[in-house]
Amino acid sequence: MRLGVSVAPVEARRLSLVAYVYPRKLARGLTGSDPPLVLSDKVHLGLKLPGFCLEWAEALYMRLSREAFRTLEVDMAMSPARLWRPFEHSGVMVRASGRPFRSGLVLDPCRDEGLLHWAPAADDRPFRWQPLEPVLWEKKFGRKPWCARDPLEAVLQRGQVP
Repeated sequence: MRLGVSVAPVEARRLSLVAYVYPRKLARGLTGSDPPLVLSDKVHLGLKLPGFCLEWAEALYMRLSREAFRTLEVDMAMSPARLWRPFEHSGVMVRASGRPFRSGLVLDPCRDEGLLHWAPAADDRPFRWQPLEPVLWEKKFGRKPWCARDPLEAVLQRGQVP
């Protein structure tokens, strides 16, 4: 309900229920003998195929997308690798319709091994959440040239608090 006054209470309750219950169901199907954080370390050491937290996030995103919310937007989110945190992490971003991406809540089913971790995107210190597509684009092709960027991107970048 704190995402905005435009959020319908019925949709907020439905989102809460699905986001809380579904990761527990995922935990039974996605975890192996190791907890998710250990498996994530194995991905980064090359001992397992990549995409573990992405699998959790995609599954939760697909489940929430089936709800067809009218007053909420649900998107995939990724925190890119950085020098001091050299791995990527995926989650689901939920925000009031029409609101900026970083004004939403991050739903992270992987971080606490099936127990839903949620936090306002701006306050989730270990990660810098961004929409999935730009992160994947930059990872594969590098930063877009100035002529291919959104004209408002520079304005939005300046408005973000480091």
